[in-house]
Amino acid sequence: MRTIALAVVVVGSLVSRAYAQNATSLWGVPIEQPPPGVFAPSAPPADESPDGVGLFFDSTTGTLRWRQAHISHGPSALAHSTPLAGRQWNSLAGPVDYASGGFRTELVGYPDPGVWELNGTVVVAGPTNVEYNILVTVGTTLDQDPRRAGLITGNPVIVGGGVQTWTGAANMPFSIPVAAQDIHCNTQRGNECEVMVWIYPKADGLVSSALAVIGPDSSGGGGLPEFFVTSFTMRRVRQ
Repeated sequence: MRTIALAVVVVGSLVSRAYAQNATSLWGVPIEQPPPGVFAPSAPPADESPDGVGLFFDSTTGTLRWRQAHISHGPSALAHSTPLAGRQWNSLAGPVDYASGGFRTELVGYPDPGVWELNGTVVVAGPTNVEYNILVTVGTTLDQDPRRAGLITGNPVIVGGGVQTWTGAANMPFSIPVAAQDIHCNTQRGNECEVMVWIYPKADGLVSSALAVIGPDSSGGGGLPEFFVTSFTMRRVRQ
């Protein structure tokens, strides 16, 4: 089974050639030499914007690697705080809205065919000394429904995740990095896969909440800082 990194660093999608050639590390994490041609992205399909170049964490080597990537989905984010039940998997995606084409809202994505990387954060507030396990899955448990035409159905496959135990003050928001480095959507163009995020608190009862944007007073429900928000972005990787 592929090792999933718990700490993932991603740089903005566009970077300068000079910086790429000169940088050897970022926040103490070594940067591999850029592969040939990485700063000359191939032409994208007609219905997409041009590629960018990003740094992606390789959990097998512990280094950052330059890769061509196309930001085509996201950020997907929680619009409001979501209560989390203990000792069970909580989906951070909303219900299926058949009126809008059969798609879910909240922390869920519908990528086109291709190979993708997902990086994000789940922000949680709850009691102290609770471990949180996170999974990223591709697929859906729903049977085929004509109102969800074009979706790839079947049992979800685990493609990534994250884990962290909070030992600080109770109900103080903290972030859990989430990563899925190798998401394959093997289908024809025009069809889409369903990528979802799940969280399992190892405690009894209604223990905590996954939060939307955190306010200046550390409460959920709006305000700054903006990076304190449960969200993810998916990037297509072109080899």
